[in-house]
Amino acid sequence: MKLTLSALALGLALAVSGPAMADNNGWDGGGYNHSHSNDNQDATVYQNGNANDAGITQTLNEDATASISQYGSSNYARTTQANNDGDVNAKTYQNGYANVASINQHNGRELFATANQVGSYNHVAIDQTNSNQAATSNQFGSGNYSSITQK
Repeated sequence: MKLTLSALALGLALAVSGPAMADNNGWDGGGYNHSHSNDNQDATVYQNGNANDAGITQTLNEDATASISQYGSSNYARTTQANNDGDVNAKTYQNGYANVASINQHNGRELFATANQVGSYNHVAIDQTNSNQAATSNQFGSGNYSSITQK
């Protein structure tokens, strides 16, 4: 119940204001941020534990910055940034085993994506569409997979 209320409160805060942050520790937690039609948006999700799911969606903003940090195993992080007019930045950091990260950026002026994973059997996918793109994927451990697509 506490995690549900935190996510709900976060959603309401985002609907009214700019920067937002979600924080949870433990198992099967969810942290979600959604921003739409605002000037400068900063969203941060921090999770510590296993089997957590985090998502940040930012659309129709001027500048947009998203950051997801997860510590533990079997975590899933996804960031979607679309139709933002300014600089678009996404950063994902995962430390653990069997984590999955996805960053999708489309139709921004400047697209920057960074995914860092420490541990084994992790997977990262970065997909960028538009001009002025930069993407970095750093993985430390064994059995990791990384894919970067720029169009």
